[in-house]
Amino acid sequence: MKPAMGLVVALLAEARFLIGSGPWENRDGRIFRRIRLDDGTDLFCVRSGTGTRNALSAAEWLVSEGVSALAVLGISGGLNPKLKTGDLIVGKTVLDKNGKGTCCVWKSNSGLVESAYRALKAKEMPAHMGAVITAGGAVLSAERKQSIYRETHALAVDMESSAVGQTATEAGLAFFLLRAICDTFDQNIPEELFLCLDPSGKTRLSPLINSLLRRPSLITELLRTRSRFVTALKSLRCGWRIQVDNHMPALLVSPDSQPITD
Repeated sequence: MKPAMGLVVALLAEARFLIGSGPWENRDGRIFRRIRLDDGTDLFCVRSGTGTRNALSAAEWLVSEGVSALAVLGISGGLNPKLKTGDLIVGKTVLDKNGKGTCCVWKSNSGLVESAYRALKAKEMPAHMGAVITAGGAVLSAERKQSIYRETHALAVDMESSAVGQTATEAGLAFFLLRAICDTFDQNIPEELFLCLDPSGKTRLSPLINSLLRRPSLITELLRTRSRFVTALKSLRCGWRIQVDNHMPALLVSPDSQPITD
């Protein structure tokens, strides 16, 4: 079987910005696409939905399908005060934060991560390299983000990366993580807006309308959040295209590539 890269994305919007529009297949509820990247790499992309459990299920399924490497791309919340909306994070370490504490589930010892970071900087992208932490639920408040940063000094927080990184570690596969910052360390996301999204990331119109009727001022926050979201997605798309042009996916699935694990 030709080497393939398995990509986990949580949201349809992320997938569209990364791999474009096109038909998706549905096999027993698993939504995926197979495409050929410009660098010749076969890409097997799965839309997992949000959350650790969904990402873990998607990553394990990709491994069972025989992929040669795993990656997770998407937007995230910023923790480091220096980060701005649209900044890119190349993961060098992945942390997991749950009820039992915080632990490291993946750490790079490969030059591919540094190469990916240098490729972004060479194109003058706002890129950073370091730790990304996965929380068990959405981190919506500035206070919560600042607390996690003081504890871990991770650059960004999301809800999927640790599941994919740990799966890669356990399967002995190379792994790549690229995130774009949406909300920064000092920005709050109203819980009402987050609750209007279903696990696949689609907006549930009825709850959204009800929330706006109860609190009309939410429309301003909705527009701000959408603007940050689109900015992050555009940056993510640009960063990913740079990686493809730099042949990172092909190098990641190469038989000579060593598993990027501790």
